[in-house]
Amino acid sequence: MTRKAAAPTKKTGATNASKPRRTARKTTRPGGSSASARRLGPPLLVYVVFAAVALGTWSLSQELRLLALWGVLLIGSLLLGSQRGATRISYRLFDIGRGLVFGLVLGLPLAVLFPDALLATSRRLFGQANPAQILLGLVVIAPVVEGIYFRGFLQPAAGLALTAALYGLAALILFLPAALGFPAVLLALTVVMAALGLVYGAIAARYGLVASITCQAATAFALWIVPVLLRPMG
Repeated sequence: MTRKAAAPTKKTGATNASKPRRTARKTTRPGGSSASARRLGPPLLVYVVFAAVALGTWSLSQELRLLALWGVLLIGSLLLGSQRGATRISYRLFDIGRGLVFGLVLGLPLAVLFPDALLATSRRLFGQANPAQILLGLVVIAPVVEGIYFRGFLQPAAGLALTAALYGLAALILFLPAALGFPAVLLALTVVMAALGLVYGAIAARYGLVASITCQAATAFALWIVPVLLRPMG
């Protein structure tokens, strides 16, 4: 009888060890930076038009000038929304309440401690505007228009820091003719608005755009309306 030769066994360990391991390669998209630039371009173009209109409306009354500039931001936001698709705004009542609390915490201490300084600043910036006009402009119109443009369109493309800096510069653009003879007021306003821009932007990133708009409205009410209630204008 003949013995059948045993079939050779496969050495799996040796063969597996001899196979080189494939390492994942990190690939970068060649058009990434250009895509970011294309995304940032349209919101920045709106800002450039905003600054140009500010120069063109220099001789207008402050009330008409503010309405014109807010109109530029509103139209620009509508155009950006039609280009990219409407910005989705979702909110909860709790987030609106949170924005109100944040805004009052930011503004009320300053309004209580420095009502006279805020009233004097209000007279310099808004001239003969009455409290109802200031309420409509700074507590109703500005938070919505500025919030949608700066936090809704510019911040997702430019980031929080750059958006806050441009928001502070926007305060200089808005109020330069009215406070041209008061450089300290303009400097303080620009710095404060940039700092508030950081706060509004952080709230928008964390709790949503509506919470940020609500926070800005509450802060403006505390800074510009509460001092009038504490010390009525003469």
